[in-house]
Amino acid sequence: SFSCRSAACWPLPFVMRRLATLLLVSLAAAAEDYYKILDVPRDIDESELKSRFRRRSLQLHPDKNPNDPNAQDKFRQLQIAYEVLKDSKKRKYYNYYGDLWEDMMTYKQEKLKTYQRQQWMEGNMMYYRDVEVDVEEPFWKDKSVRIMHQSFAAKYLPGYHGVWILFAYNPNCGPCKQMIPKVKALGKYIQGSKYKDRVLIGTVNMESQGNHEMLSGFGKAAESIPQIIFLTPNQNRQFSDFEIFDMNTGESQQSFQDRVIQNIEHLEKTGLKLLNAATWSKDVMTEAAGVERKDKWLIFVSGPKCNSCSKQIPVFRRLAEKNAGSGLQFRLVDCEGEHPDGTTYLHSGACETIRSFPTLFSYDPAKKVMSTMPLYRIYGESSREAKKYGYDQQQLSFQVYLKTLVSERKKQAWSTSPRSLDVAGVGQLDGEDAPGA
Repeated sequence: SFSCRSAACWPLPFVMRRLATLLLVSLAAAAEDYYKILDVPRDIDESELKSRFRRRSLQLHPDKNPNDPNAQDKFRQLQIAYEVLKDSKKRKYYNYYGDLWEDMMTYKQEKLKTYQRQQWMEGNMMYYRDVEVDVEEPFWKDKSVRIMHQSFAAKYLPGYHGVWILFAYNPNCGPCKQMIPKVKALGKYIQGSKYKDRVLIGTVNMESQGNHEMLSGFGKAAESIPQIIFLTPNQNRQFSDFEIFDMNTGESQQSFQDRVIQNIEHLEKTGLKLLNAATWSKDVMTEAAGVERKDKWLIFVSGPKCNSCSKQIPVFRRLAEKNAGSGLQFRLVDCEGEHPDGTTYLHSGACETIRSFPTLFSYDPAKKVMSTMPLYRIYGESSREAKKYGYDQQQLSFQVYLKTLVSERKKQAWSTSPRSLDVAGVGQLDGEDAPGA
């Protein structure tokens, strides 16, 4: 079940599933301004708009521009722009939200709804019915944030090469109400700071219809609200790396803001290098051969249908951070993508055999040996670090496996690796995580 951090929150029973990958639209690829396409001022009235559209149509008609290979596209864009601006409701949304206008209009009209169960007595019988009610949206018309919804989030989350701050909340939740003004103030601060081109804030109203999938794939720590998640997506996946914020609803605005900035800078600093899925093994060997120190390598390869892969990446990154300078190199490979020629990575090297499970590869440059370490037979329960970061069973198992592997490889050659790992009793430890296998 999905729970709030306080009893004052209304419980939200949601099924946690991974958000499906939809059309990926880069934030940098914004459409041309409709007013510029029509060559009209923003305050033009409806009758003058119609007249200007007719004149502009004659100018841009493909028959009038036979030597322009883009004439058809220009004329089509002109028609789209006019269809939006001639409609007073659509124009209102476009004027405020720009390229996001259509998603915001759909969100406002269709998604800010939920159902509440009502009950009443008739005689000695109790009756129930579900009644549709409107959902409060406290971030409506707040330009310092971007409202996110499951139906269109995949258009905007990928493709951004900075950090997303994803704030999940319920407007009926007491602690959420404490955090909402802090997030609004944070948005205004970021817009006027050096972080404005590196950070975007996305808000997720968990009361809205369909948003129950938005926090899937982040592990156990994301199963409560209010929640802040830092995302560093790449162009091909919904998210490539993330960190769960240590929420403290009672702290001051300045303290909250300072800790958010610290988290952003830390995630930027410690992010792992993403290798080309088509050439990664060759790239690793080439890079390893070019340095005098013969570090050992661990490469995490993520499969295209792997629901558990994304939530394992922070586990891998944290281990890399702790072992910086220890003679180990850590890299990521994402098989969910395409070559420049349009063919997928699924038929390239390691990606060809990886589907639903993450796979570890190790490389020993001294022996020039690349080894495979499948992860699908790992099991586990809980640990002190799992509590700190909110690891679920899969994340903890991966973490313990990695720690065991690194510990052993510091002592001996990488010629062997455990094929399975059972972790028991670690939940009772007060000290370091159990190395038992």
